[in-house]
Amino acid sequence: MNSDFLRLVIENSMPWEKLLELLSEFNTSLCTCQKEFSSIGKNTNAYNFKYAKFEEIREATKDVLSDNQLFIEQWLAGTHESPELHTKLRHNNGYFELHKTPMILSEERTSKLQAEQEVGKALSYYKRYIYCSLLGIITKEADIDDDQPKQQIPEGELPPCPKCNKPLRERKGPSGIFYGCSGYPECKFTLRS
Repeated sequence: MNSDFLRLVIENSMPWEKLLELLSEFNTSLCTCQKEFSSIGKNTNAYNFKYAKFEEIREATKDVLSDNQLFIEQWLAGTHESPELHTKLRHNNGYFELHKTPMILSEERTSKLQAEQEVGKALSYYKRYIYCSLLGIITKEADIDDDQPKQQIPEGELPPCPKCNKPLRERKGPSGIFYGCSGYPECKFTLRS
């Protein structure tokens, strides 16, 4: 259960029965959305891998979320040196889940413009990843270019692990090359090449 929402419940002396009712409505709506989301293909090639653009993901989910009385807010918070992405999934009944994700940036910046560009690039990545993670969306491999061999991502171009922000490392497994979190075994995030 969300600690920010619990604080509101306690401050407003909300009965536990009411809290459980709101949480149940929220969970029912989220489960219904997950059943109704259509497949979203990875149609964009960049950084030597395919992904679905954030705009396409939002477009594919906005009506289903709205029909089920849910909506998502995302905003940049924290400091310039330690930015965070805050993502709030709200239900019309007032219940919400708030996630605060620290954004890890490289320290190889020589100008204010480079710093701003890096924050913008990281923000796009984190918004897409957290949005999909919060809603339980798995984008599917598109049919285009499936005959072409997968390319490896140069180590310096890997984004940080979206779960724990540690560096991703190239790994080789039974089904080929993948990228895993350097925080393994505590963090088990992987990204297929």
